[in-house]
Amino acid sequence: MSRPALVVHGHFYQPPRLDPFTGRMPADPKAAPARDWNQRVSADCYRPNALIGNLGSVSWDVGPTLSGWLASDEGDPVAYRGFVDGERGVNGMAQPFHHTILPLTTAADRRTEIRWGLRDFEVRFGRRPMLLTSPPGSPRRQTPRPATRASPTTVGTETRWHKGVKPSGRSAHARAISTHRVLPYW
Repeated sequence: MSRPALVVHGHFYQPPRLDPFTGRMPADPKAAPARDWNQRVSADCYRPNALIGNLGSVSWDVGPTLSGWLASDEGDPVAYRGFVDGERGVNGMAQPFHHTILPLTTAADRRTEIRWGLRDFEVRFGRRPMLLTSPPGSPRRQTPRPATRASPTTVGTETRWHKGVKPSGRSAHARAISTHRVLPYW
């Protein structure tokens, strides 16, 4: 008899908050004691998870814009190093570059967002991602097909787009799209 398993997935994303005219993160007093919200969220979430080694023990995806900020001079290199060190070839997943609501974009923009997200993952983690997570609101017909054409092994999508899939996990299964798999998640 098999033992039940618990899979914990961290979806790490912060929107870019750079001032478009200066290219710098503006200070925000509401983020105190940190200088701005990116620093606050990193200090409260990303860095503690990196320091205790959680990123090597859970499934996660990290947005390219967040990765870029973490790796920057103004970012949090300790947290960034935690993601890089925690990526053990199986637990890190890619996501479209800007966390765009893909159904609202053109087919060409969807392909670009997916390609850029996959490439960013390759550059940061030194391998092709096995899975591309799909942002909320990405219906099954508009997102997985261009994503699988870009060649990750699997595309994760929200369960609400999968008929008959229940959060109990008993009926959760992958659907085939070409030679790739689409995994529901909740």
